[in-house]
Amino acid sequence: MNPTYTVSIDRFRKLLRVSLGGFFSVSDVVSLERDKRAALADLNCGRNQHYTLVDVSACKLQPQDVVAAFQVAIADQRFMARKIAFVTESSLARMQVRRIVQRPDADIFTTLAQAEAWLFEPIRLRAVG
Repeated sequence: MNPTYTVSIDRFRKLLRVSLGGFFSVSDVVSLERDKRAALADLNCGRNQHYTLVDVSACKLQPQDVVAAFQVAIADQRFMARKIAFVTESSLARMQVRRIVQRPDADIFTTLAQAEAWLFEPIRLRAVG
């Protein structure tokens, strides 16, 4: 299955929305990252001030070289989101996402509604002491 992806923005919520499907190659990941960076420039918010929602529901399990390419892209500090939410119902896809994304500000959900609710929930401050 050929790779498919869409990248869109919601300026009001500072949201980068990505949808992935199929099998990717390393060059497909490079193209996706180029398009994400262009969308972030259009979003026009401060560095690392956006939120990212990634729907991987239609994505297949990826080969190791592609997983490595996604790991490098996700870890790039210049384009890192405040929070990143992934959506998939597949337990295998969840395991692969966990391998790719090792950040405390990332989580995986089964529905878009759950993911968006988590992304935009008010920040809860913890009492110190």
